[in-house]
Amino acid sequence: MKLKCFYTNANSVVGKMSELKLRAQGFDIIGVVETWATADINDAELAIEGYNMFRVDRSGRKGGGLIMYIDDKLKSSVCADMMKSKFEESLWCTIEAEDGKFLIGLCYRSPSSDASNDECLLKLLRKTANTRGILHFMIMGDFNFPDIDYEHGIVGTSTNTAAAKFFDEIQDLFFCTACACSYSTPRGPATIDTRLCLHR
Repeated sequence: MKLKCFYTNANSVVGKMSELKLRAQGFDIIGVVETWATADINDAELAIEGYNMFRVDRSGRKGGGLIMYIDDKLKSSVCADMMKSKFEESLWCTIEAEDGKFLIGLCYRSPSSDASNDECLLKLLRKTANTRGILHFMIMGDFNFPDIDYEHGIVGTSTNTAAAKFFDEIQDLFFCTACACSYSTPRGPATIDTRLCLHR
């Protein structure tokens, strides 16, 4: 089964739902990070017709938040085991198909993420790769590692940094970078939003 995916960093999805609905037409899976949604915003305000919606709001401080929309023709549900992770912001769902089960993850790593949270992210990647009974994996997310050049396989920092450890981990786990979104810095182009795929 082939699935079409759309991913975006909304930087507040509230007030942008009309645009999101237009841009997301024809996709099976839609991942949105930095929704900035709170408990005061009900599901109806964020719903997209024809999709099951799964959301996680950041609590305690502004920003963050995740939403995953999955075509309601697909049999999808929250993956409770993966949701037990101590990594600050992630959302996990499974899709059951005739040829097997798909695991879809959506993650947001803040630029201010501390060493403990970064280690939790690495553990989460390992857990993903070692999950049994899964045909395909996909993780979409904004990991905020601008020093990683995925195209050329280069990390512009020392080996003991969070960026280097993250890059080494995805290489060791045989994750392939399916897509990368670039932006400009004074040093040149960099990449922060990365969709990772692991096929097994």
